[in-house]
Amino acid sequence: EYRRQQNSLTTPSADTLRKAYEIFINRRQPDVIELLPYIDQFVGRYNTKLHPKVILGFKRLKQQLIDFQEKTGYPVDFHTISPDFYYPFYDYLSGLGFMENTVGSIFKRLKRVLNQALEDGVSTCVEHKKKYFVVSSIPSDSIYLTKEEIELIYKKDMGTERQNFKKDLFVLACHTGLRFEDWHNFKSNFHYQNDHLLKVVTHKTQTEVIIPLHPTVMEIIDRYKDYHWRIPSNQKMND
Repeated sequence: EYRRQQNSLTTPSADTLRKAYEIFINRRQPDVIELLPYIDQFVGRYNTKLHPKVILGFKRLKQQLIDFQEKTGYPVDFHTISPDFYYPFYDYLSGLGFMENTVGSIFKRLKRVLNQALEDGVSTCVEHKKKYFVVSSIPSDSIYLTKEEIELIYKKDMGTERQNFKKDLFVLACHTGLRFEDWHNFKSNFHYQNDHLLKVVTHKTQTEVIIPLHPTVMEIIDRYKDYHWRIPSNQKMND
């Protein structure tokens, strides 16, 4: 706790200092914190500092570890992180149908938790720093459209107002580079800077960016300025 308060740049309380001193002179054993409860502490600490979607990933990590523990009988804790944990957990996640990049993201979250626990002094585990503890990823193919192809899509009549709206959203994304999740807050988080710039608070990073407006984007925004932006799901968008 003393190390955690130091790392978070807060002044340790008198009780924390007393406990740290007693541990130092071997009058008191340090509080033992297990890995799964520590993830709750980690989430609580960063709950207001990280995006809710990122926090959800760490909550899911805890549940994935619990499910793995129940299915295999392998006790998950700081001192049990080893090749005997890494490879079965990797196989377990793959068996759930997760793609390799998704499995890599789960191990990346676990490494972050283990690094933080090491800094906090609640764990001495360094297994996640060894060569076998790989955060795997596979490069994905990038498919792009030419300007001419985007223009052809934009001019295409899809037959209904709703389908044309979905098509225009796709073209808007092509010209702005915005992610799908940014569309949901389009009307509340998007503001004109002037006739040629758009100020955007992005969903993933919660940071503000300024995007030059392509003439086609200006047409789309103007066309739907009084339209209810009922954004379709990813699945319906691909229908």
